[in-house]
Amino acid sequence: MINKSLYGKKKKLPFSINTIITGVIFLVFLTCILYGFGDISSSAKEQQLEIAQKAVERAAIQCYAIEGRYPPDLSYLENHYGIILDTDHFLYHYERFGSNLMPEIKVFELEQGE
Repeated sequence: MINKSLYGKKKKLPFSINTIITGVIFLVFLTCILYGFGDISSSAKEQQLEIAQKAVERAAIQCYAIEGRYPPDLSYLENHYGIILDTDHFLYHYERFGSNLMPEIKVFELEQGE
């Protein structure tokens, strides 16, 4: 005699199709949110970089307007015009070509760990 109880019942899965679909949708949603945060962070860093460069440029122009010459270096701007350089996060390039020519000013973001 064959035991029909083993063949007549279907095994029930511990989760349903709806649970799987809900989980997949949640993972897609979470991925989109994390990707968006990455874009926001990148945009904020670009803005900080631009603000740092504009601050140095404005201070150099202010020096030229007041003294009739561009500052010889960045330390002059720090000492006489109160600019604070964030050397922990940025690398500043300042090259003066002459006292009456706008210097080349560039600001670069330092990589983490440098």
